[in-house]
Amino acid sequence: MLGPMDSSIDIKSGENPGRILWAERVRVGGEGCDVLALNTAGDELHLWPDPPRLVLAGSSTTPLVNGRAVEECSLEEGDTIQWQGMVIVVHPATAAEEAIPLKGAYPSKGTSDAPKRPDRGSLNRPTGASAPVDPNLRKLDLHDLPVARRILAGIAAEMGVGHKPAVKRWQAAVLRGEWDADVCATEVLEGVDLEAKALCERSGRIQRDLLMTSFQRGIRGAGRKARGAARGGSAILLANLVALLVYSLLIGTLLILVRARWEYSLDGMVDGLLEGLGSLFGGGS
Repeated sequence: MLGPMDSSIDIKSGENPGRILWAERVRVGGEGCDVLALNTAGDELHLWPDPPRLVLAGSSTTPLVNGRAVEECSLEEGDTIQWQGMVIVVHPATAAEEAIPLKGAYPSKGTSDAPKRPDRGSLNRPTGASAPVDPNLRKLDLHDLPVARRILAGIAAEMGVGHKPAVKRWQAAVLRGEWDADVCATEVLEGVDLEAKALCERSGRIQRDLLMTSFQRGIRGAGRKARGAARGGSAILLANLVALLVYSLLIGTLLILVRARWEYSLDGMVDGLLEGLGSLFGGGS
């Protein structure tokens, strides 16, 4: 039985219909995701339980939530998600219901090139030991860390868990050209649980993306150099063709002027050259 505070997700149609518990983020997509879907074009749906929220990771597909095309939105009891031939109904933590065993909607645990997330006890410390914390950090309050406070406020606003009146007020202020990062962070974070699972996971993904920024920039730079070299080669070829055409037009114009002005033609010279070449290669016969 599902308890009164448990959440669940119903897979109404697709390869493997059934129900799964929704205690943490559920990834719907290709191999390696929690729920497999066909023809995802590399995109994934991320379903967050706390607060209930859908986020599309990618841009090649678009899910429909209650018939409306969205890329990110909040979810409520009974909301229906249609995506790539699947129909998913979400049930946030509201009422007790009997769980229906899911028949194979969990992914096949195939191999993946992505490194597995290490266990908390395996990062250069004995198994089971708590993560080490710099003693100096324990003495700091969030107000002593303006950079962290600003980033957390942005994540909270994005996830829809920030202080909603403050978020709306500062969105309007930005449109008016008014901005104070520290005051905004203080107001948006009012009453926010900074250790909420959704915030921790979202901040982890941002951390990962920032960590790989230089690597991605290197790949894009190499691609730009290759495209630049190709464009440079095409430009050189085009310039040579244009130059050849211009020279041909100039020579043709000069020949026409000589013929019209002095009634001189190169035909006799060409005929003599051809006769000389014929006698040379024909043996003078």
